Amino acid sequence: MTTRPLPPSCYAALAALKAQAQAVTATLIEAAPRAGMGANLSPLGQAQLAMAANEPWTSRIARALMANMEGVTIDTADDAWLERVFDGYDESAPFSQLAQGLGMADERHCLEQLDVSRPLALEARHNTGFMSDLVEGLHVPLQVAGAEAQTFLAWAGSTGWRRQFERDLQCIAQDEEGQPLLTTWMPLDTFREQFCRQGLAQQDPAIPALMQRLLDATASWAAAGANEVDLSGYWTNPN
Repeated sequence: MTTRPLPPSCYAALAALKAQAQAVTATLIEAAPRAGMGANLSPLGQAQLAMAANEPWTSRIARALMANMEGVTIDTADDAWLERVFDGYDESAPFSQLAQGLGMADERHCLEQLDVSRPLALEARHNTGFMSDLVEGLHVPLQVAGAEAQTFLAWAGSTGWRRQFERDLQCIAQDEEGQPLLTTWMPLDTFREQFCRQGLAQQDPAIPALMQRLLDATASWAAAGANEVDLSGYWTNPN
């Protein structure tokens, strides 16, 4: 018997993601067969149940597919791809350390690479654990610009928060002109109840003022369905 190098839950998560993609496609086909309806669950329901059962591998694989620059999709991803990307992966390491396996630049990004001369954007998203979507009705990013951008990064770069913000900081998007952006994300509860509220107690008056503005601006996000905040800014020196 051949021993596979990754945990069984990793392979099961990939199979569940594939099953979900196939189930979603099937729902778009009129009169698609409804096979596999055991336990009163549709194929999509079964796939999502399996995805949840195999966390956190489901999220890791989905993020890897989102960041991948080789054209691999959920349809073409296979065990060989999975093993190449994740073999030897430290499960306690941040996602950004997968960069080399994904064929991306082997570089740990830092907050100083965000261009404070241009606005930072905070987006309200709903993260299901395998997909992150903009929240309907909250498509316009919350901008932090000028002196506020410098204040935001000064607080984000403090000892207690730098690792949280830099943990997943990576280039996964660009603007309409092709200029690269650096993006990271944080649970909405963490952002509001810890990052912002701890900032209210800082001695520099600019930090509490900004944190209160962000608290006010994001007060309705959870009720609208958001559970994640994405932070994006322009990459100062991508070359």
